[in-house]
Amino acid sequence: MKSADGYRQARYYNAHSPQRKEGIISINVTSLEQYKNHNITPLFLGAYRRIEYKVIEGMSREKNVVEQRKAYHSSGFNSLEGGSLPDIKQWMINRYFEIEKEWAFVYKRNWEWILENFNNLAPTNCSLEFKHIKRDLEPMFVLHGVECYLEEVSAGFQAILSMVFAIVEWIESTNVEEQAYIPEATGTVVIDELDVHLHPEWQLTIRKSLETFFPKLQFIITTHSPHLIATAESGELIVLPKLQQTICVEP
Repeated sequence: MKSADGYRQARYYNAHSPQRKEGIISINVTSLEQYKNHNITPLFLGAYRRIEYKVIEGMSREKNVVEQRKAYHSSGFNSLEGGSLPDIKQWMINRYFEIEKEWAFVYKRNWEWILENFNNLAPTNCSLEFKHIKRDLEPMFVLHGVECYLEEVSAGFQAILSMVFAIVEWIESTNVEEQAYIPEATGTVVIDELDVHLHPEWQLTIRKSLETFFPKLQFIITTHSPHLIATAESGELIVLPKLQQTICVEP
């Protein structure tokens, strides 16, 4: 018997490993620490995608690959409960000042890939461009011809930018340099409620946008949106049965 209060305080704490098959390694995502020498690091993105305003003081030290993988392993399930996004604004500042360094060859290629494919993230009637980073370390964009700060773009663009930059940050921080180029990066990204804040027209294009931007990543998403479901290709859709759950309130 469970009380209603206990139900509301429930947390994800474990997951069942897939059925074992010959020639396939079955891994529980809560036990990834034993694979420290391999990049088995899925990314979990919850439904919270608002970009909050934050003052950036300058560049910050980034964790090494092993530290970043450990951080993603330990925080994965919590992200599905809403969680928080990586500090994408700080990531932008770091990259903006690093890309011209000799040692930042992959970072520069990724930055160029982002700018080249920026317009692929929006429906055909939308226009968003990255302009520059101001002297006060504020990223500036041009939305439909009007300059705006990162935090001022529409909720839809915030949702897209938060996801895309979070994925790029994950690619760069959990892979060794030769495997961190966006078009060649592999891995699994789990996104809860991909359609959040997106106009129906945008929901019809987001699948193709992500496929174009990250051609070798595997995406596992959840949604209730008929528009998003309509874009699934053959073999991509899994309909989950309704779960019957009874909550007993203790007297």
